[in-house]
Amino acid sequence: MEKILSLEEAPELSEACHKLIEEHFPQGAEQTSKQSVQNEFFLLLNSANKKRVFIICSEDGKDVISVSAYKTFEVKLPNISDPLHCAGIGLVVTHPKHRNKGLSTLILKHIEAKARSEGIVLCLLWSDLKEHYEKAGYFLSGCEWQYYLIKEKISALSAKLKKIEPPSQINFSMKILTDFSETNNIKKSIGPQRDLSLYKSALELPHTYAIGAYSDTNKLLAYALMGKARDLRNTVHELEGEEALLIPLLSKIITHAEDDFRILLPPWNNLSTLLEPMLGASQKTPLALMKIIDPENFILWINKNVFLKSDIRLLFEVATGDMSFEKYTTTQKITFFKTKQSEHLLQLLMGPWSIEEMQGLPKSLSQPLISHNKNFHNLPLPLYFWGFDSV
Repeated sequence: MEKILSLEEAPELSEACHKLIEEHFPQGAEQTSKQSVQNEFFLLLNSANKKRVFIICSEDGKDVISVSAYKTFEVKLPNISDPLHCAGIGLVVTHPKHRNKGLSTLILKHIEAKARSEGIVLCLLWSDLKEHYEKAGYFLSGCEWQYYLIKEKISALSAKLKKIEPPSQINFSMKILTDFSETNNIKKSIGPQRDLSLYKSALELPHTYAIGAYSDTNKLLAYALMGKARDLRNTVHELEGEEALLIPLLSKIITHAEDDFRILLPPWNNLSTLLEPMLGASQKTPLALMKIIDPENFILWINKNVFLKSDIRLLFEVATGDMSFEKYTTTQKITFFKTKQSEHLLQLLMGPWSIEEMQGLPKSLSQPLISHNKNFHNLPLPLYFWGFDSV
């Protein structure tokens, strides 16, 4: 049996761990300035998170041959009192000579057990290896809206974009935002609530910066956050402020883009209807690979926060692993969803979904759900997180 250690337990192996990541983690976008892996992946590799970085060593104990890490975070959903306790998993790396031995799967199971002991109910990760992670119980869930603009399209749009102006009563100038304490005064309109303490370190990463829209009295009115080192380069993945200002701010940013460009938005945003005439239709893309690692407590959270004032309850039978939706009337109990497969529950809860999207479920599940569509007015959950909230 391979022995799994945390970097807190084996700090002397930190350098070997970082070397493995530096040499074998996918490179992503080309970087113009070299960063240490500790700085680039500070959310996972900071000193306070060493207990959540797990490694497997070579037989002689000198080299690290596999590593994975996780970070805990809370997602605060609109109009829901209790945060959802999540874990973002990243830096899943195995040395090429030791692949296909099940080492990353071994660490993944270890991470899930550790996260569960910290009160985490939902794990998520990002990877192109969809089939590999499905075998471990991770399924594409949730969604985000994406606008992808190739460089040639931006050039064609430039004249149109330059004509977009803010409301006549507002004058604004655009400049780099360096002090994120200013954002405390911005009315939240797009994204989830977040911890501003992450920004100082985040903005030290290459290809990562924020652009603010300032009034003529130098008050911050809106901002857009771009890039995240080798992740999300040339991508606006976080923005806040009044919608009337975000459109002209985005138009100015796009006009200055020197390469292909993306904008990522949460599914409940109101900007899409304003952006569509300018940029065309957005694409719906999956949010993340997710796994419910503590069904019992996850379902308790759902019932308390989503269905508290409803006659619907989501039930979990520990002995059988059955998950079911039940509706209670004065005379009877109606069960209209029952499954042992967590991906069915994820599809239902995370959405967004429509009658057409329900066709992805087995008929034994999709037909009852479609017929009881009106019972799910609280779903899908408005679940969304941006890069600096997770990994």
